[in-house]
Amino acid sequence: HVINEKLVLDEMSHPYIIRLVKTFKDEKSVHLLTTFINGIEMFDMIRQVDLLENYESKFYIGSIIHCLEYLHSRNIVYRDLKPENMMVDEKGYLHMIDLGTAKKLDRNRTFTIIGTPHYMAPEVIISKGYGTMVDLWSLGVCMFEFMCGFVPFAEDEDDPFNVYKAIINAKLQFPPYFLTPENADAKSFIMLLLNKVPEARLNGSFTGLKAHNWFDDFDWVI
Repeated sequence: HVINEKLVLDEMSHPYIIRLVKTFKDEKSVHLLTTFINGIEMFDMIRQVDLLENYESKFYIGSIIHCLEYLHSRNIVYRDLKPENMMVDEKGYLHMIDLGTAKKLDRNRTFTIIGTPHYMAPEVIISKGYGTMVDLWSLGVCMFEFMCGFVPFAEDEDDPFNVYKAIINAKLQFPPYFLTPENADAKSFIMLLLNKVPEARLNGSFTGLKAHNWFDDFDWVI
């Protein structure tokens, strides 16, 4: 796992993804020196500010899409996208950290059941093989959490087996306070990402995904 993480980090050169500076070792340990991010975990940030508004969610979801497009263009699947694996720096910019579960796909498909249960895509759970589209499902879970305040499936469950059952079988439902006219495009985008057909989540391509109505007034230039 350590070697795999090092190899993935070697490929990273993106402003919103942590970078490897150097590796060291001693008699007992291997050390990875990475770029320093002065900030807090997204997990803590969203709990400090409560629910994110459309414009705030759009900024952070758009930033993550930039990262995923970069990773997927290199045939790398992240596999553990969640607020704990993102940091927000002192200027408010998001950074993707902890590439310990990321993997370079040799045949566009892998079978390992890995990740955090509440954020795992259905195709990971059923273990019939999956590709990079699992990251877009996790992105949908994050967006739902940003704007609704909890994860969409099995929020109150700790048993992974019950979480898996809910992800596979439960219907996506939104809280009443989210169902307002100004959130209509956001709801549509979440439903796109949480489609149980993996290929449908991309809306044809990353270009198609970024062309969704929710991003009509969004500037994609970094």
